[in-house]
Amino acid sequence: MTAKDGKSECALVTGASGGIGLEFAHILAEKGFDLVLLARSAGKLQEIANELKTKYGTKVTVVPADLGNPNTPQAVFDTLTNANIQVDLLVNNAGLLFEDRFNAISLDDTTQLLRVNI
Repeated sequence: MTAKDGKSECALVTGASGGIGLEFAHILAEKGFDLVLLARSAGKLQEIANELKTKYGTKVTVVPADLGNPNTPQAVFDTLTNANIQVDLLVNNAGLLFEDRFNAISLDDTTQLLRVNI
């Protein structure tokens, strides 16, 4: 896919280091999107970026970040702005799950879950 100005569109995929997020990254790269891959694991993201660049020739930017940290959204925005990267598509895939009774999950865990999932 290309934007009207002829540049590739850019997709940001959260939770891109595995599972559905990784599959989305492959599909979007195959369709010609530039990618921003976001997850906590810098090393794993870099391996995936190298694979996607080699296999599809796509431009990939790696942003290791923990969305459970309240400062992360602004830091990601600043990083992309400073790199002059405009995101056209967001795959908001990162997520947490705590399996327990609601009243047994700590406030800190609940807050982190909301930050990541929302």
